[in-house]
Amino acid sequence: MWDAHRYLYGYCPCCQRRYHESNFFTNINYEVNEIRATHQSQNQVCMRIVQLFVIVCTYSAASSEVLAQTTLIGRTGVNYPSSFSASPFLGIYPSIYAVTSQPSITMSGLVEKKLSDDFSIKFGLEYAQIDVSVGSYADFIKSVSLKYIEAPLLAQINFDIPTTPFQVFAFAGPKVRCNVSSIYTFTRGTSPTNLITQTTDIKRDVRPFDIALEGGVGIGYNFSPQMQIFLDGRYIFGLLDITTRPDIFDPSYTRDMRLGVGIKIVVND
Repeated sequence: MWDAHRYLYGYCPCCQRRYHESNFFTNINYEVNEIRATHQSQNQVCMRIVQLFVIVCTYSAASSEVLAQTTLIGRTGVNYPSSFSASPFLGIYPSIYAVTSQPSITMSGLVEKKLSDDFSIKFGLEYAQIDVSVGSYADFIKSVSLKYIEAPLLAQINFDIPTTPFQVFAFAGPKVRCNVSSIYTFTRGTSPTNLITQTTDIKRDVRPFDIALEGGVGIGYNFSPQMQIFLDGRYIFGLLDITTRPDIFDPSYTRDMRLGVGIKIVVND
């Protein structure tokens, strides 16, 4: 098997030559340029959405007198990414192996502004991680870990269950995702004496920003009018190809499922 690092960083997987010496990549330059033009267009759309996000959040923060109730939200949970979310970065591997994803921790801090008894908006920051791997300890293991800081802007509708302290809710909206770390790891060996591990920073191959849609449902328990604990489930649907080198990688879009638990505290009623 040829070295995955050579595939990722400068060698053709077909003939083991550098790109500028490979007829294969020379013949697809036109197609690659078209894909890059598409990426530039997507980046422009991405920046427009970021600008809209900043404007809406600024307006919400400045409208605290109109939106009477302000709630602080702390949440942690587990992220279950799709095995296809970052699989192109694993390079080439025998077909007998399947890509698997590993659960990872997510943490978020949000501000909720109440628009009415039933409607509110939420915005803030969240940390999330995408971990996928392929191989086995008997042969080799390739793994990729992508870390993101996310900024969601969500609309939420609440339904109080009569005569009970429970509340169910549903929410949806866009989020901007900023990639802060991208690490590829290749491990070979079956014991500590012959274990070989190589780690490579692949941040240049990962799009620095992504746009995603988030939707979910949850249930909360009101301890008092000022405090609630809740459980929720969410699905994140990435809209942009997270790869930046179409001459090497197949397109890849993030798909995450998250389960979380959190607490809400009303600070301005």
